Amino acid sequence: MASSQSSKYLTLTTTITLALATALSASTALSFYIWRRKSRSLESKVVQLEKSLKSSLDKCCAERQGRIRAQQALRKGLAHPQANNLELSAYPMAPIGIIQSCYSTRNGTPRQPLLVPLARACLIFDPSRVPPASLEGLKEYSHFWIIYVFHLNTNLENLWKQPSKSRFKAKVGWMDR
Repeated sequence: MASSQSSKYLTLTTTITLALATALSASTALSFYIWRRKSRSLESKVVQLEKSLKSSLDKCCAERQGRIRAQQALRKGLAHPQANNLELSAYPMAPIGIIQSCYSTRNGTPRQPLLVPLARACLIFDPSRVPPASLEGLKEYSHFWIIYVFHLNTNLENLWKQPSKSRFKAKVGWMDR
């Protein structure tokens, strides 16, 4: 009797084990199928996103190259303005000279020149526009004003603004005496 009960128990255990194994393998197969399907979907989305990113980067690079070429053309045009036609140049004045210093860019240029005495600049006048006689007696002055324009500035729309459009509000003080 014990052996028949043990045999039934063994058969039942084997049946349950086989059923669980079958269910587990079916579940694994179903999970693998779903995972594979999602994987393919995600792979196609990744490929689409990579194509879109490459397209955007190419477009951005082309725009940047266009801006660089436009800025270079503008700088070239500003460096050689036509004296007879000042209305076409970007600045409403003609240059009479240039300033040369040891700094090629604005980065690193000291704001307080007395702190860096070796960083001197030279003002070189154009002899065709400034006759030497106009500079006689300049040594007798302690200071003089230089009105300048950075010719490498390409943000020209903000350079000359109408005073009414400017956000800068000048303060005017009244003198009592």
